[in-house]
Amino acid sequence: MPTLIDRSLPWLIYPGAVASSVLVFLSLLGAGLGSGPSAYLPVSMVAASVTLLELYHPYRLAWRPAASEVRADLAFMVTVQLLWPQLVTLLLLLAFVEPLQELNPSLAGIWPRDWPLGGQVVMLILASDFLRYWLHRAAHTFPLLWRLHAVHHAPERLYWLNVGRFHPVEKALQLLVETVPFALLGASETVIAFHFVLYKIHHAPPRNKKPPVHPQST
Repeated sequence: MPTLIDRSLPWLIYPGAVASSVLVFLSLLGAGLGSGPSAYLPVSMVAASVTLLELYHPYRLAWRPAASEVRADLAFMVTVQLLWPQLVTLLLLLAFVEPLQELNPSLAGIWPRDWPLGGQVVMLILASDFLRYWLHRAAHTFPLLWRLHAVHHAPERLYWLNVGRFHPVEKALQLLVETVPFALLGASETVIAFHFVLYKIHHAPPRNKKPPVHPQST
C-alpha cells in the first residue's frame, strides 16, 4: 500500500523543483554571478535531485535503465544539450543576429526591456513555445525532419536523462527558433537565461509513460 511519501511526491516534485530553481537563479543573479552560471547551477541542482529520486524512489522498478543506457544518454546530455548549444548559439549570433542588427539597429529596440523581468519571461515563454510547437508539428509531419526527431523517440523506457536525446541538427533548429528571434529583437541575457532555467526544469521530472510511436517510424 502506498505510503504518505509515495502519494505526496508526485504532487511536490514539480512545483518544488520550479520554485527552488527560480529562487536559486534569482539569488545568484542578485549576488552578482553572471547569467550563465546563475542558470546552469539551479538546473544542475534539480537534475541531481531527480537522478537520486529515480535511483532510490523510482516510479516503476522495471524502468530502471541499464548502465549502457545511462552512458549513452549521458553522452547525449553532455554533448548535445550542454556543449553543442554553446557553439551553435555563438555561430547563430554571429551569422544572423549581429549582421541583421547592424543592417537595422532599430530591431534591438523592439523587445520590451522596460517591462518587469517576470513579464518579459512570460512573453518569451509564450512566444518561444509557439515557435517550438510548430517545429515539433513539422518534425512529426515531414519525413526528413522525422528522421532527425526519431532519435528523441528511440528510447523504449523513459527516465529523465534520455529526455536529452536529440539529433544535433534538430537541436540546432530548436535553438534557431527559440533563441535567435528574441536575441535579435533585443531580449537581454538575463531574460533568455531565466527562460532557459524554466524550460530545462520543465523537462527534468521523469516521464512515466511510454513514448508515442510515429507512423513513419514503424
